[in-house]
Amino acid sequence: MKLELYNKVYPNFTNGVDIVEGFNIIISNQKVNLNNREVLDAPLSFMTSIKVSKVILDQMEKPYSDCNLDIDQLNNFDNIYYNRLVNELNFEYTQTDCYDLCFWDLVAQKCNCSRVGFPYLFNYPPCLSRIQVQCELEMLIKFILRSTNLKDKCDSKCPLECKKILYETQLSYLNFPSDNYLKHLINDEFSISIFNDTWNGSIEHLRNNIAGIQIYFPRLEYTSI
Repeated sequence: MKLELYNKVYPNFTNGVDIVEGFNIIISNQKVNLNNREVLDAPLSFMTSIKVSKVILDQMEKPYSDCNLDIDQLNNFDNIYYNRLVNELNFEYTQTDCYDLCFWDLVAQKCNCSRVGFPYLFNYPPCLSRIQVQCELEMLIKFILRSTNLKDKCDSKCPLECKKILYETQLSYLNFPSDNYLKHLINDEFSISIFNDTWNGSIEHLRNNIAGIQIYFPRLEYTSI
């Protein structure tokens, strides 16, 4: 798959200060929650080639590993976080996503607010005030360091799944677009119609605000472990 993306920056838009410019890409199964997936960066003025390899990790159930085979059966696991992910949001269950829901549920109960950007979490207002954000950070530090029993509370509610699908990626870059392709773009009516409202007419402006992305599988196969 090949994409050409134009970074539209309106001259009169002055709200906020951008530290970096470019695009974020997530390679993932459509049935999983994207909030916890690796984000790849595609810079402007480059063609970013992303080589993707699919890996299926299939573990044996207990006692040979810590995974729980019953998770794969929709009606065999009664848990608020599992039901939220699978039955309500129509996601595939992963322990990572379950931990995420469990943690932010604990934050909501403690801080009386929910994480910004998680509208599906729980019926709490978003954490916006300084006190609420500080409460979030304190909970996160305790969760990571296991300085309290916070993570233990989630361990019992978020068993490990036996089957995982991973997408391993390798990135490479080339200068983009070439001089000849730039000349084609500025003389192509369709291309001009896309970026004309923010383009100042210079070739350099166009070169500095366009990115190419190529995503491909080198082979039509996957690795099973």
